Amino acid sequence: MAEGLDLVAVGAANVDLIMLVDKFAGPDEEVSAKGFRLVGGGSAANVAVGASRLGLKAGFVGNIGADVFGSILEKLFKEEKVDITHLKRLNAQTGVAVCVVDGKGERSIYVYNEANLMFSEEQLDEAYIASSRCVYVSSMQGESAFKAVEHVCDIAYAHGVPVFFDPGHILAERGIQGLRKPLEKSFVLKLNREESMMLTGTRNVEEASLEILARGPTVVLITLGEEGCYLRTSSLGRMIPGYKSFKAVDRTGAGDSFNAAFIAGFIKGWSLEKCVKFGNLVAGVSVTKIGARSTPTVKELKAYDEYEEFED
Repeated sequence: MAEGLDLVAVGAANVDLIMLVDKFAGPDEEVSAKGFRLVGGGSAANVAVGASRLGLKAGFVGNIGADVFGSILEKLFKEEKVDITHLKRLNAQTGVAVCVVDGKGERSIYVYNEANLMFSEEQLDEAYIASSRCVYVSSMQGESAFKAVEHVCDIAYAHGVPVFFDPGHILAERGIQGLRKPLEKSFVLKLNREESMMLTGTRNVEEASLEILARGPTVVLITLGEEGCYLRTSSLGRMIPGYKSFKAVDRTGAGDSFNAAFIAGFIKGWSLEKCVKFGNLVAGVSVTKIGARSTPTVKELKAYDEYEEFED
């Protein structure tokens, strides 16, 4: 077992099959693709990889299949120096996401989950989670997987390990009451505007953040694309602008890059505002590349003037 990790990410791992097109196809319409990529994906897996690229010691807990896609993901984790002692290979198909990206960087995603659906709370190692400096938990489909989400939050909370929870669209559909237990145990809850509206019924991010804050999280983050991120705590409500100098090629995984960067800043002991600003920068850089695993390395970030204020 790898001890003393900065981050343990729990959730889905997918292979992303990305098609680049000028425009989305309509019903019964065939559109020629300009390009094709096969890359790693899955929110928790992306955050683990992104955190590792940003200098953290990261581990991943989740399922892949005993198939060729599973072998690809395992190889990618090892190349990115992510601890996979708690990665489980099952007699099932690895999760696959088909992502179609148009000329504006907008995306349409179709996901097939099998191995991810089989994730269960029984495969969570309490000592592994308790020994980490923080835990990231993302959305997973299925009741078994959701019970595991609740359980990992319970374990981390019981051991004083901060929980960073990003429910995504899938779990946000459960509503604020359906997420009661994870919200109570979360240190940071991160959503986008649509997900915050799903939980609260309002598009006003200030009102939404206050309602969510009352359910337990210490920090609520609502990301707003290139506009930036709204940060809310019990004593602070602030809109932190994004970086608009980056031309978006593919917005897939921008939220995962934001999460990885925010957590990296948190581990460094930065203020919440600085963590959010760093998240905005890393997410901005990530959308200039294709694929959900576009979090830049520290070396890549040093090529940007905007990174100077974040250098140690």
